[in-house]
Amino acid sequence: MLATPIVLLLSCLVAVYARPQGPGDATIVRYVSENTGIDGYNFEYETSDGVIRQEKGVLQNAGTDNEIMVVTGSVTWTDNEGTKHTINFTADQDGFKPVIA
Repeated sequence: MLATPIVLLLSCLVAVYARPQGPGDATIVRYVSENTGIDGYNFEYETSDGVIRQEKGVLQNAGTDNEIMVVTGSVTWTDNEGTKHTINFTADQDGFKPVIA
């Protein structure tokens, strides 16, 4: 099933973009998580260093040969020079599609 590689890839993105960028450790200042079972999930968080991450997965074509978890989301952070960056993404039957805003 394609959903497992997509979730793994997205987890790696979280690890890369949510890491602390400066001295000290970032802490989570807001966290919302909703696991709807096999039908999908939704989460978002914000850290003290300004990282904002949102993601939603929705199961489509359940019980068919074309079953897939379609994932949409974004990650926003500010670099060391003060420039804000955002990546919006979709992961579906056509692969992972990031869009840098």
